[in-house]
Amino acid sequence: MIRKTSSSKYRMSFGTGGLFLNESVAIARLYQELGDWTAVKKAAGEQGVIPFRKQSSVTRSVREIANRLEVLVICPLLSGPKLMIFWTTKEI
Repeated sequence: MIRKTSSSKYRMSFGTGGLFLNESVAIARLYQELGDWTAVKKAAGEQGVIPFRKQSSVTRSVREIANRLEVLVICPLLSGPKLMIFWTTKEI
């Protein structure tokens, strides 16, 4: 399980773009591949995960989503070909 710090809290600030459900899933998948949040933020910006015209908007939104996801715990439900992962704010 991966945890940023025990004192970190999940950010519910949706001032920047709302829920970003599809974008959050894409960024979480990038994290599964890369395993490093700095690399994920860079790759997400370069791959156009968030289709905004201005690069500053993309950078800000990717940062906001990554900050939300960084504090979550990754919990595998099954193993093998049916591996399912969910993210939670508390260790189970």
